[in-house]
Amino acid sequence: MFYWCNDLKNLDISKLKTDNVESMSNMFAGCWNLYNLNLSNFKTHNVIYMDSLFFNCYALKQLNLSKFNTKKVKTMKNMFCGCEGLKQIIIGNFKNNNLEDVSHMFEKCYRDRKS
Repeated sequence: MFYWCNDLKNLDISKLKTDNVESMSNMFAGCWNLYNLNLSNFKTHNVIYMDSLFFNCYALKQLNLSKFNTKKVKTMKNMFCGCEGLKQIIIGNFKNNNLEDVSHMFEKCYRDRKS
């Protein structure tokens, strides 16, 4: 949906209807400059795929996923991969009953700093 929208900086999608969404794969992948993302009303109770959801979202510093319902999710592969600016993820009650793949979920979640 917002795949590789790398000029996007602020996004309030609190009114976006996601009740019937089954795949959020790559939804914000490549949104390099996105630093503010309001997911407060995201409905995720039918989501099965969250792979690469925030892939390479370098500028994100905080994510509030406390209302995410992950009971049906099978894959979170690469979900936060490349989120090197991410300092805080607020997770309410992630359920992993059906989770099959979390490979590389937090890969490259660091900023390489030179001394």
